[in-house]
Amino acid sequence: MRLAEAVRALKPSDVNVLRALAKASRSYRYVPLDVLQEMLRISPSVLEKRLSFLHRLGLIRRWIGQYRGYELKSIGLDALALYTLSRRGFIEALGPKLGVGKEAEVYEAITPSGERVAVKFHRAGRRSFKHVRKVRTYLAGVKGSVKTVAPLIAAKREFEALELTHHEGIAVPRPIVRVRHAVVTSFIEGELLYMCRELPNPSGLLSTILDNVVQAYRKAGVIHGDLSEYNVVVTPSLSPLIIDWPQWVPSSHPLAFKLLIRDIEYVASFFKRRFNVMFDLSELYKKLGQEV
Repeated sequence: MRLAEAVRALKPSDVNVLRALAKASRSYRYVPLDVLQEMLRISPSVLEKRLSFLHRLGLIRRWIGQYRGYELKSIGLDALALYTLSRRGFIEALGPKLGVGKEAEVYEAITPSGERVAVKFHRAGRRSFKHVRKVRTYLAGVKGSVKTVAPLIAAKREFEALELTHHEGIAVPRPIVRVRHAVVTSFIEGELLYMCRELPNPSGLLSTILDNVVQAYRKAGVIHGDLSEYNVVVTPSLSPLIIDWPQWVPSSHPLAFKLLIRDIEYVASFFKRRFNVMFDLSELYKKLGQEV
């Protein structure tokens, strides 16, 4: 079932069950039936009915091992966030997918005022939970279901970075609201940098990207930490938009300057390979070095 259709089918009692599963997933991979019973304090027959309905919708997964437990699937977490966004008046309708990545799905949406926005649902990734914890350092110490908890942490971090950078005029999507693992921003229109085969002024675009990276460091105290051609959007006006910020680090981080240089070199090396742009970074490094 499609996400929007699933949300329309939900009753308040179903939402309460989804919320309980989301909360309990901080402690359990599969939430035991008796734990849900204790949290919700509804009759066993009513709980069984609601769980069966949610299972038919495809929002939860049933597991039977040493005990019977339930896991909130990604679409179930999406439905919970979208339900709240709709009830709070942020989203009127959900449109088509704008993009699907390893760690997020982005949809177009319409607000009650008719504004086009982007809704990004964070994911834990399609790799093993152990690997996700290893490569996403901000998940150190996270217990329970990484599949459910990791997207919440990533969304919170990304929204914070967007608020800090957008406030300083950095070329990022305008943050609107975060609900659970969903981040709503201004509409993102354009092509990812890695998809661009030709640009009228690649040297100028690279200069603008690097200027935004440096200004994010200087003014907002934020380093992207994972910058590449896969998280820079080239808009129809040929301006850059830097996206995907959950791995950001503050300028006070012990490895901040090292990560800043890595971000700069990754992007510069892509422009050299793709567009044969030779950009002298020595002067930029000299200026940055004086600020450390």
